[in-house]
Amino acid sequence: MTTTDFRRADPTYVNFTPKTCADAIDLFQRHRRLGLQPSLYPEVFVHCARALPDKELDNFHLWIVQPAGDLTHGTTKASALVDMHLEKERRQLLK
Repeated sequence: MTTTDFRRADPTYVNFTPKTCADAIDLFQRHRRLGLQPSLYPEVFVHCARALPDKELDNFHLWIVQPAGDLTHGTTKASALVDMHLEKERRQLLK
């Protein structure tokens, strides 16, 4: 057992960098249990996802959108249209 594993046994420990979606969700929940204000959720989502690989980041995004959903069978079909419009708007802003 490493020192980090030992520290993570403490439910108030938040000084770790998530490498998986499950770790990112765990870190967010730890912050929330420590009294995180809802107005700071976006910043903490970014903080929790800062080192996630692409696939894990996609799963974390799915969890943010639908926390009660099944990440193993998640789909982005519901947000594909919104993503397309956001990408179109982003390209216009770049011009």
